Amino acid sequence: MQAEVLPTDLQMIRDDQRATWDEFAPGWKKWDEWVTKYLADIGAAMLRGVKPAEGDNVLDVATGAGEPGLTIATMIGSGKVIGQDISEGMLAVARESAVSRGISNYETVACDVSELPFADDTFHVV
Repeated sequence: MQAEVLPTDLQMIRDDQRATWDEFAPGWKKWDEWVTKYLADIGAAMLRGVKPAEGDNVLDVATGAGEPGLTIATMIGSGKVIGQDISEGMLAVARESAVSRGISNYETVACDVSELPFADDTFHVV
């Protein structure tokens, strides 16, 4: 028999995850360019799979340092990408990268993926 997970347990897990990723954010920032290049083939395969198009609204779930959402933002012109993550520290890295790359159609939202604050049918691609 599996133990019941109580709401306080879930909140503790969320808090631990948030704290852990916030702590790791400076390291991700430092190594982001290298990691992105290392994972380029996987990123390209993901983009082929989702086929983002001009004007799409895209949700990048658990965006971390911003990829693949930042690349998608450069592909969709008048569309918009929202990068979602539980870690504000990781989202700060993503926002900084967007600014440094001149990407203006990328926003971030800090929240738990199980409690997304978006209306149904907000996004064309997730």
